[in-house]
Amino acid sequence: MDRLQRYRSLTIACTLLAIIAVFSASCSKLSSQAAKREDPNETILLRNLDTPGAFELENRGPAIALYSEVVVQRLENGIWQDEVANVTLTDFCVWDPKPGCQTFEHSAKFRPVPWTGLVCGGQCGMTCRANAYLGPGQCRFVVTTCDRKRRFYGPTFTLPDYEHSVLNKKR
Repeated sequence: MDRLQRYRSLTIACTLLAIIAVFSASCSKLSSQAAKREDPNETILLRNLDTPGAFELENRGPAIALYSEVVVQRLENGIWQDEVANVTLTDFCVWDPKPGCQTFEHSAKFRPVPWTGLVCGGQCGMTCRANAYLGPGQCRFVVTTCDRKRRFYGPTFTLPDYEHSVLNKKR
């Protein structure tokens, strides 16, 4: 009986140690990911504004050239997927934006035209045959340097369903 009780105690102790090891590894991974997102030394900071799809870019480092096309990512089954969304670093509407590079000086802040959630004319209401609304869902913006070597990720925001989107507001 004493042997059986020691065996059970040892089994429980080993199981608990295994659980603690797995939990510790998961927590360590999560905290390192959180530290990456909240790095105060990051050169480019993207912050969401009040309206879903609106964001501000701030350069907290030296002058930097960024590619004008902004990637919209959507969280699908726990994995960030790039979407076709036609978003650029522009503060006015153009019908045929040409990709290129823009230089942002130190401490520059920039607010592009907000993204509407549409895949075609995502900022300025252009129409196309295959236009679609990407909500509801969790999204984020990603900007890259012109040489495509560095990516800067914005925080997650919730794109509402169409009924609650900026596209369906009563005028």
